[in-house]
This record gives sequence, structure tokens and C-alpha cells, in this order.
Amino acid sequence: EALATLAEQRSVALKQADIQDKMPKELRKLILRQWMPVAEAMLYMINERLPSPLEAQPLRLRYVYLGEPTDQGGQALATSQADDAPLLVYISKMVPHPGKNAKGSIAFGRVFSGTIKSGDKIVVLNNESTPEEPKVEAKAIIKSVVKVNATKLDTVSCAAAGDVIGLTGLDGALVKCGTLTDSPDSVFAIKSMHFSVSPVVRVAVRTAKASDSSKLQQAMRQLQQQDPIVQCHFDKATGESIIAGVGELHVEVSVNTLASIANCEVVAEKPVVSYAETVTETSEECLTKSSNKHNRLFVEASPGSPALVQALEKGDIDMTQATVARTHALVDVTGWDRNLARKVLAIEGTNMLLDAAVGVDLGAAKDMIIMGFKQACSEGPVCGEALQGVVFKITNAKLHADSAHRRIDQILPMARSVFKGSVLAAQPALLEPIFQVDIQVPASGLSATRSVLKQRRGQIKEDNTNYETSLHSVVA
Repeated sequence: EALATLAEQRSVALKQADIQDKMPKELRKLILRQWMPVAEAMLYMINERLPSPLEAQPLRLRYVYLGEPTDQGGQALATSQADDAPLLVYISKMVPHPGKNAKGSIAFGRVFSGTIKSGDKIVVLNNESTPEEPKVEAKAIIKSVVKVNATKLDTVSCAAAGDVIGLTGLDGALVKCGTLTDSPDSVFAIKSMHFSVSPVVRVAVRTAKASDSSKLQQAMRQLQQQDPIVQCHFDKATGESIIAGVGELHVEVSVNTLASIANCEVVAEKPVVSYAETVTETSEECLTKSSNKHNRLFVEASPGSPALVQALEKGDIDMTQATVARTHALVDVTGWDRNLARKVLAIEGTNMLLDAAVGVDLGAAKDMIIMGFKQACSEGPVCGEALQGVVFKITNAKLHADSAHRRIDQILPMARSVFKGSVLAAQPALLEPIFQVDIQVPASGLSATRSVLKQRRGQIKEDNTNYETSLHSVVA
């Protein structure tokens, strides 16, 4: 009766059969669908509350653009300029072509400045390049420009700043997301999206029939393009094909999608959770010699502060920043001396490499040392998991004057060994991924929720009750 009265007050027409047959919860949903349709409410809110791109773009510029606001690309992006402006398109994801028997993917994204049409020659910018030296990752020719309407594609002659479009012809040039431009010398890339979750659950997959193995590899490449979070790779050590996702459900959906793309039966092993390696103390100065005994590298490993790790995770500090801006950010976050903060050689994930050596020029060996640092970060010395939150300092180095004695086969193994050795000397530890979940559940389902959390080794941190709705808000 109360719901019938509410419906009458809101001018919602209910059938007598609905009032008699439907449960109160279903009846409440029916009233809300007629009184306040979600689609109309969302559209009204977007129209009334969100600022237009012309108002929002200048404010968002410093958060989305890797270059300076005053350069050519920054000014064009801030004003959403279409005519006589450099092209800047951000591709957020690759979606499968909806046509029957159609091959390839459609690059879905937004034009931030300039115009684009079929036949245009574009380049893909590398988001990890530095402002001092932007690098072109790949080149491609746009085959067609389309408007994506669900499963329907409408071909258009061109698209201008502000348009959300799909592009074909980028399958070999772009894997997941990236920035397209026609003027790589005058613009910089748009920052990549950051997700609050990481692919920490892995499964090994294989085809039921060995003859379908080639289909699996091709399908894994397509899956990695279509899902912005999932990671697919081939483990050379075990010979297994690996899929990594956020959780068990995400991995299960990804395996089903993989089977659909490959058009064959795919078998998945039991899920495995990825750990991370870190250090808990500052190591002593570690030394490693090259195999010819002519080169030496001295390194010290120490744990990064929580504030530094958080800044690296959020992307507030990275190698794409100008040296001055990165130094200022590091001093604010860590309190380091400015001379040390400006000597960042490389960043890999939440790990950092600093050149703290005095009076030593690493010269041509620097790139090989950085390569060794990245290899050590991707596969730690304890159990082969990725490193997290470790700061390496090169305290000294002795390199042979003759380049013939400091080739890559001498420097790279030496660098990789000293980084891994310094981790072992700094009390290494393993980090297990933990999810924080917010659950809203009625009192009748609270005990079942607690049981599920207990099975997953969950710990309830908060349990608040909303007396108006009788719902429990559980944080675990």
C-alpha cells in the first residue's frame, strides 16, 4: 500500500497485477524506472553539470599532456583547435571489428586537436620518451575513419577536434593505447591512463589440440589489444602461454574471450597469484666485476619511502618529465638533496636508479647499466618476481678506457648481477597483493558475506549500518 501511494504521488501508472504479483523490491525498481529513467537522468546531469571541452581543456591540460602548456601542441590542445593545428589523437583501446568475417581491430579514441582523414600518414608517439627527446614508436597509414555506434560503423570523410572516432589500419603499429600525431617534432604524447588495479592473477593456457597452437598465439595478441588491463606473454623458461588479470573472474572471462577469438577449445590451469620482491633495509656497498676483470660497478640498494612509491605508482614522478620538474617533485616527496634528486638515470615501475658516484662518467656504459637495472627489476633474485619500491644508488664505477673491454657482453651481466646482489644484501622480502573491497549488503546476507571473506583470508576493517536503508557497508 505504501508503494502504491508513492507511485500515485509521483504520477507513476502501475497495473493492479504488478502490485499484487511483484515483490516489494521489484515493485520499487519498477516505480523508479518510470519516475526517474537512468538514461535520461544521466544525460540531464552530463548536460547540466559537466563543463564543455572549451572550458575544461585548459584546466585539464597539465594532467593529460606530457609537454609544456606553451608549446604548439599544448596550445592547440587547450583550445581544441581543428584548423591549422597539429594532429593529436589519443587512442584509449582497440576493439574488435564488428563485421562478419572481418579481420583486424578498430582503434577507438578522441581527437584532441587537428583533423584526421583516411589516407593520412601518422606516427605513434612513445609515452616513455623524455621531453628532451621524443621518440616515434611506429608509423602507419589511416585506412578509414568511422563513427562507432554499438555494432554499426558509419564511415566519415574526416574527423576534427572533439570527435570520438574509430580508426582502422593501426593493427601493427599500436598494441593497447597511445597518441597519434602528424607532427612528432612539435608535439608530445598524451599521458596514458592509470588503473587502480593491477593484473596480479596469472594462469597458463593451452589449446586442447596441439594443432591449434598457432591460433592461440594470434588470439592472445588480439586479446591484449582489446583489454586495457590484461597481459599476455610467453614464458620462455617454462614454455607456457600466460594470461594475467585482476582477479579470478577477470581471468575466467579473458580465457572465454580467448577461446572465442581463437575459435577452438582453450584449457586453463589453476590461477597463480603474482608476488613482488622488495627490500627492508639499506644494503652495504656491493661490488661486481665484469668477466674480463677490467670493469667494476659499486651499487647500494635501499627501500623507497611510502610517499615515493605512491608518487611513482600514480605517475606523479616519471622519466617523461623535464629534469627540473622531476627534481622539484622528488625533493618535495622525499626530502632528498637537490643534487641527488637530479641524478635519476631510470625508473622502472616503482623502482629508481640514481647516479650517486662522484667524479665518474658512465659514458656509453650508461645505457647498458640501465638495461641491466630494468632486467633485474622485472625478475628479482629471490623467486623471479618483479621488484617493487627499491632505490638503487651507483656509488662508484671503474670502467676500462678501451671500448673493446667494455662491450655489452661485459657490462650488462655485471650490472644485472650487482643489482640483484644488492637486493639480497638488503634483507629482501615478498609482498602479497591485497584488494580493498567495499560491500553493501542487507542484514540477511551479512553472515554469508563474512563467510566468503574468511575463505579468502579477508579481514573486515569497518562495518557501518545505514538505518534508513538497513544496509551494512562493509570495508575489508
